Amino acid sequence: MAWQRRTGFKKPSTKDSFSTVVVSYLVTNKGSVLASSKDYELLVREIYQQMLDQDQAQNVIVQHNVQKQGRATSHQIDVYWEFCLGGVTHKVAIQAKRWKNPIRKGDVLTFKGVLEDLPGTIGIMITSSRYQKGAVDVAKASGIMICNLQENLGSPVCAYPGATLTFRMKGFLTAPDGSFLGALADVAQNIPTVSDLSLKADSSWHQANDPLPEPMTLVNLPQPVQFFDQDGKELITLTRILGGFYEEMHREGQMSARKTHRFEYPTFVKLVDPPFTIKEESLSATVVFTRKTTEIVFKAPNVAVFILKNLNSGAEHHVVTRIPTQ
Repeated sequence: MAWQRRTGFKKPSTKDSFSTVVVSYLVTNKGSVLASSKDYELLVREIYQQMLDQDQAQNVIVQHNVQKQGRATSHQIDVYWEFCLGGVTHKVAIQAKRWKNPIRKGDVLTFKGVLEDLPGTIGIMITSSRYQKGAVDVAKASGIMICNLQENLGSPVCAYPGATLTFRMKGFLTAPDGSFLGALADVAQNIPTVSDLSLKADSSWHQANDPLPEPMTLVNLPQPVQFFDQDGKELITLTRILGGFYEEMHREGQMSARKTHRFEYPTFVKLVDPPFTIKEESLSATVVFTRKTTEIVFKAPNVAVFILKNLNSGAEHHVVTRIPTQ
């Protein structure tokens, strides 16, 4: 199988949330991973070549920057391939846009016009930015697949106090020349969702100062949420309080709970609009954990990981690319 030959481990089943593609294209950049629009187009071309190889499509060549003659005129296509199956020719045209600005409705309409002049051609748009709502609506109505391809700069896993992560190694990623690119693993963890976050003001203190209704809902607070003493010195943050909730629930084996943190010392929070300082007694929140398993890549040095996401279906592919040393 092509997957085993290129990566050294078995291709994931269709139940996996995404698959990982190892590409042999080497980006040549300084500072940012992709130095030009051409680099971006070449990466897209290589990704789809590898994906077609993994699907065991025979003798399909994915081309870059080709001219295709339509019924009325000739069109430049960033990435293109076609193949014949069962006597039917399948043609795919991709527009790859490495733009900072979002894709507009007019951009999709222009691509739609190209596809209409190339009968029977499936259209895919890929961008490093995002799509405006009008662009999404036109793409869906026209049957154009829209995707996003960005470098994954986030941490492979996100842990918090008390979190328990379970790792299952799935295999190693190697380039066609056999060099090590990274490791693939499934990480299972409980993901918290916080709702009904509320503060209880110190009613006796406010009766002597500025009366306030209670309990109060967390609104118009600066981010991140911080709590201060009477001299304006930070005592604790909302993130630390929630982390304490998570740790307690893990220790007690709870998947859902209503948690309350009572402030031991005089504690104040500052509203932004209107500007106001409130003395608080406690903070409460409902926390629900959901078990989630995520496939992640632990990459080697000089390796970049991209995420190709189909915005129509939500399917994702992780793309592992080696970056040559300068």
